[in-house]
Amino acid sequence: MKMENKAKFEIVDAILRKLDIAMEYNGDVRKIILDFVSQLSPDEHTATLNELEDAGAIKGFKKGDDCFYILDPNKSRLYKIKEALRQPTIHEPHGQRKLSFDPKSGKILWGEKECELPFKKTEYYIAKALFDQPTETKIKENNLVTYLDSEACEADSPSRIYDGVRRINQRVLKDLGIKNLISYKAANYWIRTIE
Repeated sequence: MKMENKAKFEIVDAILRKLDIAMEYNGDVRKIILDFVSQLSPDEHTATLNELEDAGAIKGFKKGDDCFYILDPNKSRLYKIKEALRQPTIHEPHGQRKLSFDPKSGKILWGEKECELPFKKTEYYIAKALFDQPTETKIKENNLVTYLDSEACEADSPSRIYDGVRRINQRVLKDLGIKNLISYKAANYWIRTIE
């Protein structure tokens, strides 16, 4: 993913997460507050928000001291833009096989092999969130929880993310022969580089 697209993806993803949270508590959302995405400059924020406004994904925005106020976000258009910006595959260093996640089938694909995850369940949402990021990009456990569909994924335990990652790693080892595809340390999770 080019840096420009990565910046756009990060901003669109942050808007969608804020929108989901706001909709859960308020229902109809006319305005959300977007905190600055730490690794991006204010100019990158402004340029991306202007593009989103031109595309009809947001009605407008206003810059605050340490945030942006996003007006009338259009969730379906934002999701379409996010899908267009998504990194399609993660490549091994030697380029021999491609490791990817197909969100339509819920399968992790590696060359000709595939590993099917329970569709629209905890494992599915964890894999989808992690594969949305470049390899080795860490996501905090609290952020991974926001990707889960609260209706489809019951709060089965306080360690549901850890347990879900453990189940994914077991399936991937069995089906693809990759040991510990998803690494974790200090409540951070990431897809490791396959060598």
